[in-house]
Amino acid sequence: MPHYIPASGFAQQVEEFAKQLSYLTDDEVRADDDRASPVRSTSYLVAIPDARTGVTTTFDYREEFTKITGGWLRQAYAFELRVSRPKSATLDARRAHHGHRPSGIHQHCETRSRSDSHYADVERLLQATHELFVQQFASGSPIDCSGLVPLATP
Repeated sequence: MPHYIPASGFAQQVEEFAKQLSYLTDDEVRADDDRASPVRSTSYLVAIPDARTGVTTTFDYREEFTKITGGWLRQAYAFELRVSRPKSATLDARRAHHGHRPSGIHQHCETRSRSDSHYADVERLLQATHELFVQQFASGSPIDCSGLVPLATP
């Protein structure tokens, strides 16, 4: 089902989600709405460093909408949770959900022991995906890629 936002509520939705992200950190939450037309892009970025372990957890969300009568229809999205050590180029883990052309809807999962790959997924909403990522972060447990269904390569 396509994700539609009425024109009258778009800016408020961006502001409200940015406020939600601010509860995760005392540092800056980067939120952007380019307010362009006919294609409008939003992005949110929160990086949470752990001084004790040196690990940074990053919440990175992007959506692209096309103007239609009365509002905006989402055409693409990328929602990512990354765990990394910023002083090295090492990515500890990544979980991502994407919907874009030509790949369609899919997810990525990567850990130190499992290289990045494309997996089957369903269309995701920003709020629900963020809640899953926050649960993952709050649990302190590592990202787990087991049980995901790999996409067949053509």
